[in-house]
Amino acid sequence: MTASEICTLRLRNQALDAPVFSQPADVVAHMGAIQAQDHDMALWAVGIRLPGSTETLVRQALDDGLILRTHVLRPTWHLVHAADIRWMLQLSAPHINSGIASALRKLELDEATFLKSNDILGNALAGGRHLTREELAPELERNGIALSGLRLLHLFFRAELDGLICSGIPRGKNNTYALLEERVPAQTPLSREEALARLCLRYFSSHGPATLADFSWWSGLPLTEARKGLRSVQKQLHEIVFENESYFFAESASYAKNVPGNALLLPAFDEYLIAYKKRGLFLPEAHTRTVITENGLFRPLILHEGQARGTWKRTRKKTHIDMEYHFFAPKYKLKKSLLKPAEEAYHTFLHS
Repeated sequence: MTASEICTLRLRNQALDAPVFSQPADVVAHMGAIQAQDHDMALWAVGIRLPGSTETLVRQALDDGLILRTHVLRPTWHLVHAADIRWMLQLSAPHINSGIASALRKLELDEATFLKSNDILGNALAGGRHLTREELAPELERNGIALSGLRLLHLFFRAELDGLICSGIPRGKNNTYALLEERVPAQTPLSREEALARLCLRYFSSHGPATLADFSWWSGLPLTEARKGLRSVQKQLHEIVFENESYFFAESASYAKNVPGNALLLPAFDEYLIAYKKRGLFLPEAHTRTVITENGLFRPLILHEGQARGTWKRTRKKTHIDMEYHFFAPKYKLKKSLLKPAEEAYHTFLHS
């Protein structure tokens, strides 16, 4: 298998080529998790994998609690399917908490403080209330919890990792929190081994062909645990070797045949870009800093035939969007005819 074939198969497995899903929640379940620190771009990350969908449709899935936006896996925002949130937290929370322990000590946040904070937040949200961070913060202060510096952020972060709170129904442009137990029905718990195997199979099914190091990076799990997960599902995966590295993908995936001819306008932080430790198969090293800034921002990407061609930027108007394209160099420039279908799909998503 060549680099081009790997990228083409990734397009198919990531539902960017001939997607087969009918609902936003199906897309998120297939992907396992979709990075979502840029809220609007995360909606498009779902929409681009669901042709004919609209921003309103994806927002409704979030409002209905079918999709949640919360901190899981790597310590950043992700969209996850409601049915997956508990076992994913069970798997990733211990490693995240361990990784930020030093920062918590500097902020003088200990277990007693977290228990007190969780109790306050739980009482404030009980009864189906959906409240913003700004509405909840005074409750913490009234009960003697200092919120200086990054303490407030970490108190909410911990409540998410503990499975106490999750995303609620947005109020205008303001996000809210709700109690997870009221938002998502209880589920049969998985053993840690079962959760690890499920996450591993989900990743290689939706992101493969990918390496063990890719899975470790995406999941936030150490290599030793990632390797254990891979061993548990390896019989369900194909393995190919490219440049002396093993790549894995699900047996159900067929080898890609024809690369789609039109360009794709991938959102910022899209899984096609962010879900792999090494990105040289599709992003020229000389242009990495154009796409990924030094402070870790991943810009929206122009993709053609599985290869990065440049970045794009949009300005939203009431009835249309203004698009700007910045190609890496003249040789990467695409004809307008290749970009037009992607533009139209994005416009439909925003304005229908």
